[in-house]
Amino acid sequence: MSGEVEVSLNELEKGLYEKNEGDQWTDDEIKLLQGIVRKCEYKRSKHDDAEGKNRSSNKYMSMALVLFASFSALGGVTGVTSLDTTDPQYGLYVFLTVSGVLLAILSGWNNVFNYGGKAESHRASKVSYGALVRDIKVQLASGCDRRVDCEKFLIGVTNAQNEIENTALGIPPMLHEQ
Repeated sequence: MSGEVEVSLNELEKGLYEKNEGDQWTDDEIKLLQGIVRKCEYKRSKHDDAEGKNRSSNKYMSMALVLFASFSALGGVTGVTSLDTTDPQYGLYVFLTVSGVLLAILSGWNNVFNYGGKAESHRASKVSYGALVRDIKVQLASGCDRRVDCEKFLIGVTNAQNEIENTALGIPPMLHEQ
């Protein structure tokens, strides 16, 4: 979709996307593309937020799993098996047993919620939206003699958006409100 067009970074960042003399693109087409850029930038930022939250959750879940796995392994190494409540090792036995149960629960929770996989999916969506935004900005910032046919370009943009939407995870509702 991106052409072999050289556009200065200043043109892209300033957002100078006005209609030029001799431009074959209509004002409505330019406004439509500007709206698509804003929508894609919004979705890109929300996927970035979701990626960060899932990466954090994955990190904390992994640390908890390692901690409880260590306690469970400690129970196996020390051979604490006393069921006698008067035995001084009984408290340690209960603690290690509870750690094993928590390990099993957290492992299941981690598999169900798959924070690492979700973070990676949001990252891929973020990158895809960023690439689409860059392609549109290049076309908008290009001189009218270097722009591609708008109708074909809009079809390509729509197809790219549909592909991203079909493969992307939904953005959690709590991130829309921030």
